[in-house]
Amino acid sequence: MKILKKLNLNSSKIILLILIHLIGFLGIHSGYRLFFLSLSPINLLVSAFIIFFNEKIPYRLYLSLYFIFYGVEWLGVYSGWPFGTYFYAETLGIKVFQIPLIIGVNWLLLLHASQEIITKFLESLPFKTFRGDENAENGVYKQFPIAVLKASLVAALMLLIDYLIEPHAAELDYWHWFNDVIPLSNYLAWLLISFFCSLILSVAKSPRSSFSVAFSYLVILIMFFYFL
Repeated sequence: MKILKKLNLNSSKIILLILIHLIGFLGIHSGYRLFFLSLSPINLLVSAFIIFFNEKIPYRLYLSLYFIFYGVEWLGVYSGWPFGTYFYAETLGIKVFQIPLIIGVNWLLLLHASQEIITKFLESLPFKTFRGDENAENGVYKQFPIAVLKASLVAALMLLIDYLIEPHAAELDYWHWFNDVIPLSNYLAWLLISFFCSLILSVAKSPRSSFSVAFSYLVILIMFFYFL
């Protein structure tokens, strides 16, 4: 019965995620483009609520990661390191120190979904080493190489997502690069930051959440920007 309720909840979450992104996609391509673009922060907040609802989320850990993401964005905007020279426009909503408050939520959603997908992928391999129940019995030092492998794959997945999003960021008035050129340093920074934060989640043994919802969110996001 609990499994059935969980399936129904996850199905409802996926349907809601599809609906809000479909409405946003159609709205951006309508005569009300600016209005729908202004709803981008709300879209991210609603997506976060849907994905995290009724899940065992380590909120203190996620809050710490939020401030890490916000900190590196602050460094990026004010120093040009590690991403390159860029600035945020007004579309992503309220800003503090020229950084949209919602940008940390975007990082968290991508990390959360990528972490769940890669964890599921590794567990599906025919090796006991990657299974959660086997890892739970191992010490930190034995788990660390697996955590490094997982973090590497998570970072690669997040890099691919960023590579897809970046060309559309300026046209959506999210952020703008100096001379409209996306520097290689941006992708390198995404790779390293994603790796480091994924490693934190793995070492901290962050609780599992719904794979189907996480997978669906990334697929929806990829399709949204691919067809944009």
